[in-house]
Amino acid sequence: MATYPPQSTEPVETPAPLGAAVLSAPMHQQRLAWMVLWAAFAAFLALAVFGVLGMKAFVERATEPQDGLLTTISGTAQVRAPRQTQWSSVDAETRLREGDRVRTDGVSQAFLTLFDRSTVQVFAGTELEVVQSAIASFGGDRRMVELRLLSGKVHLGVSPEAKRTFRLTTRDGHVRLGEGSYTVTQDGLGTRVRVAERGQAVASVNTDSGNETILTAGVRADLRADGLRLVGVGPENLVFNGDFAQGVSGWRAGHEAGYQPGLDVPGQQALATDEGRLAAHFFRRGSKGTHSETLLVQDLDKDATEYSDLRLALDMKLSYQSLSGGGYVGTEYPVLVRLVYRSANTETPVVFGFYYQNADNNRVDNGTPIPQNTWVHHAIPLNLMTLFPPPQRLLSLQVTASGHDYESFITNVSLTAQ
Repeated sequence: MATYPPQSTEPVETPAPLGAAVLSAPMHQQRLAWMVLWAAFAAFLALAVFGVLGMKAFVERATEPQDGLLTTISGTAQVRAPRQTQWSSVDAETRLREGDRVRTDGVSQAFLTLFDRSTVQVFAGTELEVVQSAIASFGGDRRMVELRLLSGKVHLGVSPEAKRTFRLTTRDGHVRLGEGSYTVTQDGLGTRVRVAERGQAVASVNTDSGNETILTAGVRADLRADGLRLVGVGPENLVFNGDFAQGVSGWRAGHEAGYQPGLDVPGQQALATDEGRLAAHFFRRGSKGTHSETLLVQDLDKDATEYSDLRLALDMKLSYQSLSGGGYVGTEYPVLVRLVYRSANTETPVVFGFYYQNADNNRVDNGTPIPQNTWVHHAIPLNLMTLFPPPQRLLSLQVTASGHDYESFITNVSLTAQ
């Protein structure tokens, strides 16, 4: 049945209470205030955390630079400060500061003593930068040393310091060095790091900085663009063809006469086999009492600064000597070995003579008696690296026979370095 008036089927909205609109504004403001308060608190915490971290970083990184003392060993070294374009010559000593560079030419050498008593020998043809040399401003006795080798060669003696980091960088990589002795060379082939008789280093190349390699005594690392390679450093014989198996290849013959040409017979040298041994045969007979020296010389041209041990040995047989001992002045032997080397400032020979008789009681300076007509293996007991001044570059090795009349054999000549 229809109703009147007609009823609508639309839903009827009930009006909100009059006070609701009035109450919503304070609630919104309260919510906003809490948001601002929490944001401010978060900002405060962030500032506090970052402030503490920043202060911690500042304390950890704040350092006081420490000078080193550079001493010129030979020639004239040069130094350049960070903001300078010109190099200054150093004839004697100078202070070296953070950022300074030192370089040496082909004949000069220098010696750097750092504040922690570590030392750096700067060889000829080298450029080195002191990147950092400092102690911590806060927090005790932390020490930091960082050097950059741009070219050439250095020998580092790192002192024993518990709270010290010692780092050396090159264009190929970097090395962290502990207490010990090290030689580092930077050239066109890459970087070579050698641990001497003691020490431990950690090396990595720039192309693989996350992969570090530990180096110990007797090990060498080659750092190159294609990676890092370890090389065992064992004894090395510096003499080529010391057994004359390749004839006299690597040797050159020489003769020094104490008489006018044509007035006496010269000494001679030739290869010969004696008692099954191939050897250099030196002989002179029928002389008129004049001096003659017959030589075989091998040019070495070897850098000796990396060696801690250098030993000379040979096999020989003395058949005849007319002069007793080492002759009238102690320099004429039927077998004499002469090593010529360069030290810091001079070229020096060290000689070893051998004889079997000294009936006339002549001088035997640097002489050693051995039996006649008997093959003898003789190893010089002296470590040649203990000579003073010590060898820095080995120039040549000479095996000779000298005197009036003589005859001798020499083979298996070796100069072993380690």
